[in-house]
Amino acid sequence: MTTNPTTWPSRKQFIGWAREATQGTLVAATAYMPIDSFDPEFKYTWLDNQALYGDMAQLHGRQQGVEVVEWQIDGPMFMDQIPFFIVNLLGDITTSGSAPTSHAMSLLNSGQAQPGSLSLYHWQGAPTATGVKAYAGSVVNEITISGDAESSFVTVSIKGMSWAETTAGAAPTFAASTLQPQAAWRYLLGIGGPASGGSQDKTVQSFTVTLSRTVKPKYTLQGLQTPYTMQRAEVTVSGSLTCTVPANDNIYQHLITNDQPQMQILGSVGAGATAFGLQIDLSLAAWDTAKVNTSEESVGYDIDFVGVSNSTNAGASGGTSPVKVTVTNQTAAGSYT
Repeated sequence: MTTNPTTWPSRKQFIGWAREATQGTLVAATAYMPIDSFDPEFKYTWLDNQALYGDMAQLHGRQQGVEVVEWQIDGPMFMDQIPFFIVNLLGDITTSGSAPTSHAMSLLNSGQAQPGSLSLYHWQGAPTATGVKAYAGSVVNEITISGDAESSFVTVSIKGMSWAETTAGAAPTFAASTLQPQAAWRYLLGIGGPASGGSQDKTVQSFTVTLSRTVKPKYTLQGLQTPYTMQRAEVTVSGSLTCTVPANDNIYQHLITNDQPQMQILGSVGAGATAFGLQIDLSLAAWDTAKVNTSEESVGYDIDFVGVSNSTNAGASGGTSPVKVTVTNQTAAGSYT
């Protein structure tokens, strides 16, 4: 057999993860999801010695300060795995039913209001022995769910932060989801009510919904470069709609009247023991901007909106929430927390 130089094919990469019992303490991977890309960046706060040394040079030394890893996952959405990341950002989950099981996720407001953390693993080949990097104390600070009826699956972009990057002591074995992604054309949109009946809007081609959370790594005098904790703060929700074939300007008028209509995005495949789906509910969707779009064959509107927190979208922890995301799958209660 020909001896080739050692290289590592990027097509073989995968990610896996597990819920941590203690933030920052690695747990072996138990869940996996096919992805398009995983992009980690190891960041230090650099401590530069710029003191005056009697010469004209500026930098007389550099030391490492504290560290953190920022990362992004992109790819199609898989309904059996995405709840791990949504509940990591929002925190509150209520599971009901079986075959299928419904997982309703809202903003956690009780107790310390701090969701859990994940141990994240990435096979990239090059690390010595195992080929896998491990990221402890991983938390999610942004999730964008998107779909275009004309050209795409329902996709997801997940951004997060981790305590540190280390080489995994053992390589996890990738176990692919048996599901396929869902085509965006299967999804329905409701404005001013549910995605059915008179409130269903059939003139919108594409959507995005972004859940964002402020996360601050907190460093203390503990003799370590890693954070003491990843402190979670406020949650915001924003999104966009591309309305390509409106018969009137009703969708535009929500900006003028500021009536903050109910919005629902709904999609499902299968039934019973083969049912998988996603439902995004904003009981108060406030239009931020509405622009006429004349770049296509028909006049349309580009809408940007934000979610206003309300008690209807709240979960079991009470208070209010700007969104409720419900995923239907075959995964048992307790699997995501």
